[in-house]
Amino acid sequence: MSDKGRYVIIGAGAIGVTVGGRLVQHGVPVVAVARGAHADAIESDGLLLRTPDGDHRVHPEVWRFVSRDPICVPVAAPAD
Repeated sequence: MSDKGRYVIIGAGAIGVTVGGRLVQHGVPVVAVARGAHADAIESDGLLLRTPDGDHRVHPEVWRFVSRDPICVPVAAPAD
């Protein structure tokens, strides 16, 4: 894993994938958590970011929600 850490976008909607996509564009590892057809589309086509600098397609890692909504527990690790 990168020394930049990894970001997990829970519920990869319009805002989450935009922020996550820009992070991926700049080399930061990102996981997009999505379900169903949305997860399928991100996995197969990636994300298309349309910016003033041009269009950029990025491919974050995808984790899938299954039949239940997740329970998220924040965990902090001590600094090295």
